[in-house]
Amino acid sequence: MAKTIKQIADEIGVSKTAVRKKIGNLGISDKLQTNGNRILVNERQETLIKSAFEKKEPQTANRKPVSEKTESLQLVSDMYFALVEQLKEKDRQIAEKDKQIEYLQSSLKSTTEALALAQESVKASQLLQVNTERKILELETKQEQESETETVSETEKKSWWKKFFG
Repeated sequence: MAKTIKQIADEIGVSKTAVRKKIGNLGISDKLQTNGNRILVNERQETLIKSAFEKKEPQTANRKPVSEKTESLQLVSDMYFALVEQLKEKDRQIAEKDKQIEYLQSSLKSTTEALALAQESVKASQLLQVNTERKILELETKQEQESETETVSETEKKSWWKKFFG
């Protein structure tokens, strides 16, 4: 099962930086797997790293324990790298949100344009309806007038015949 550099460092009792340096010295850094922001070490590589630290221990056995200042610096360094990774992730998320906003704005613009075209179409239809109704009314009025004229004309014709024969 693959482990992270931090897990190996905790097992050995050294810092992540020390493990990274050993990986570089052993020349296996390009063979490591990554999963997101995590570097994964397989079992064979883990054995190599641990054995490299075991060989080093007799030489460093006479050394003094790591001072609090060094531990604090290591902690600050680890926090710094973690924050840098978080910032990178946030930048990626912001870029993704920017793309989403751009897409939504584009969609809103096309929807607004389609709505404007639909409103123009409705206005044109209403105008056509009004013009059609006006024409129908004019034709009905004209037909009524012609009908009245014919009625008056027939009445006058009958009256003339009545006057002549009646």
